[in-house]
Amino acid sequence: MSKAIDLTGLQFGRLLARERAPSGRYGQAKWKCICVCGNEKSVSTRDLRSGHTKSCGCWRKEQMAIVSTKHNQTGTRLWRIWHCMKQRCCDKNHTHYKNYGGRGITVQDEIRDNFEVFRDWSLANGYNDSLTIDRIDNEKGYFFGNMRWATRETQARNARKKVTNTSGVKGVSWHKRQKKWAASIRADKKSVHLGSFATLREAAEARRQGEIKYWEREG
Repeated sequence: MSKAIDLTGLQFGRLLARERAPSGRYGQAKWKCICVCGNEKSVSTRDLRSGHTKSCGCWRKEQMAIVSTKHNQTGTRLWRIWHCMKQRCCDKNHTHYKNYGGRGITVQDEIRDNFEVFRDWSLANGYNDSLTIDRIDNEKGYFFGNMRWATRETQARNARKKVTNTSGVKGVSWHKRQKKWAASIRADKKSVHLGSFATLREAAEARRQGEIKYWEREG
């Protein structure tokens, strides 16, 4: 068995090897290191010598902080949209995670990790303060080619049917009390009742006519 290489006192990036640490799970040699920021971290000989690990993790945090602040747009509407988009897809504690990250909706790495990439794409693709971020295919994630800026009416039209939908037709549901099919549509930022009907076919046709009437302006 070969003798472990002595790294005591050697500097690797931001890490200074101080002394041997307990071996890893598979017997690999590890070193207790002190980072320039003051934190301690145990790192394997291989990761130190290869340059794979150069800090306790503080370097990456600093870089992410720079990315988040250098654009000076933190807190703007566009930044909030980007931030909330990531939260829905990545934060398991977010209220709407189950409808996004929980069902496999992800954010493309370049977009997730850099607000400026998202900002530049947005400004080149028609962003204005009256529009919202939308996915062309609701079963896929936020990535170039599947994102667009859309009116709230267009986004509502593109949304998945609610899990409480009982008809299989978007905007049509069974009204137990009236014992009829009710049709509705969202337009001009409010819900519009299109009528109640004895048959599903009539309600579905009313919904279709409502889309023509209220959404034709969206092209």
